[in-house]
Amino acid sequence: MANSLPPATILGTEVRDFPSSIMGINYQISIWLPPGYPKPGHRYPVVYLTDAEVLLGHTTTVIMFLNILETVPECLIVGLGHHVSTLDEWAAARDIDYDPPENPEGEPEQKRADDFLQFLKQEMIPFIEDTYSADPQDRCLAGYSTGGMFTLYAMLHEPDLFSRYLIVSGVFDSMLPHFLADEQQLASGRKSLPVRAFFAAGEKEENIVPSLHTFVYTLKRRGYEGLHLETLIVEEEDHFSAFPTAFLKGFKALYKAE
Repeated sequence: MANSLPPATILGTEVRDFPSSIMGINYQISIWLPPGYPKPGHRYPVVYLTDAEVLLGHTTTVIMFLNILETVPECLIVGLGHHVSTLDEWAAARDIDYDPPENPEGEPEQKRADDFLQFLKQEMIPFIEDTYSADPQDRCLAGYSTGGMFTLYAMLHEPDLFSRYLIVSGVFDSMLPHFLADEQQLASGRKSLPVRAFFAAGEKEENIVPSLHTFVYTLKRRGYEGLHLETLIVEEEDHFSAFPTAFLKGFKALYKAE
């Protein structure tokens, strides 16, 4: 890459440095604002998007076009990213943020999903809702792969923090026992779970599809009040090709009229 050339930008997007005292690093946050923002007196739903370095461009296009079709409302998108310049740097940074401590893979000190969740709750979300015309009653968390694993982790550990969860290719078989234990702990303290959750994976993801079905079956059998669940297995697709369809159909499902 020629360093003298300016980087590409996404129309309607602001980029901010965001230092976190909880995580001890300086994040790069990208906030996409819909056309016409802000409208007087209007509060916008917010999508908090993991892996903004690679997913923000695709997701802003999906949300914008679905809004034109009046399938989803006008939303803000908060892209959660890092100051990285290579894919290797991105992969290392995301694993620290999104890996739960219980994940059997990786180094223990590099698995800080619990801290990252508190960063969102205590630092990021308050900043967004103080700075932008954001609706505090309509937050969505969206993730793919390790970001999807973190999204499910957040739903089980802070279920009231978001009202919509898009979980794509994130129910890894290595984490299923831990997710089932987390769900059992959640069920011991509450009978309601008033959220919308969309689970998806590619048909060829053999280390995810059976676990996804098992976990979703467990949620359905539990019978939480207020829980809206939908699933999608994307035919003929694998871990690296399922997410475009999953995000498109997932956002449509999460925001469809109740």
